Amino acid sequence: MSRDSVDLEDLEGIGPKTAQLLKSKGILSVKHLALFNPEELIELTDMTPDRVEKILRSARDIVFGSNRVSRATDLARSFEGIIRLKTNVRAIDDLLQGGLEPKAIYEFAGEFGTGKTQLCHQLSVTVQLGQDKGGVGGSVVYLDTEEAFSPSRIVNIAQRFDLDPNEALDNIYVIKVVNAADLEDRIKFDVVKLVEQANVKLIVVDSIIALYS
Repeated sequence: MSRDSVDLEDLEGIGPKTAQLLKSKGILSVKHLALFNPEELIELTDMTPDRVEKILRSARDIVFGSNRVSRATDLARSFEGIIRLKTNVRAIDDLLQGGLEPKAIYEFAGEFGTGKTQLCHQLSVTVQLGQDKGGVGGSVVYLDTEEAFSPSRIVNIAQRFDLDPNEALDNIYVIKVVNAADLEDRIKFDVVKLVEQANVKLIVVDSIIALYS
């Protein structure tokens, strides 16, 4: 059974009422449910620990497979020919062997004014490019913790890459974040929903250190 064809009610331990409860809490899919840990789900729904464990185990088996043991040689083959997102900064792309790797987390660190936010803006545009131009043809979620997002920068960068500025702006979902707890909530719910429904291929947090300094 494909994980994309499984509804919440198809999982062991979930009937119509429980499915409605989960949806009312913002959990709309099996893939989203599988990301929760038991403590989080118990706090959110008041279900018993045994029931939560059964539901989450069923969700994880559907999404990630019941047998997740792989030989390293098989994993190595899966990395062959992967499509990378170019930063269009030659030194960085060379260092990363062609660009950002799918399903990876990158942290860009540097002194104030060294171009970290500029790079985040540029990636927010280049991710929308086709593969032949170093992009992946997707949209982006921009989690803004410092009021640093600038539409005018996006317009300038889009023009440089021959993209329609309005279209480029339309493919960027900006979420204002006020503190670390808010960031966690936005990622658990808003970001997951956008990834599933809006062809999001890149998630930017600018910046994460600001929430802890």
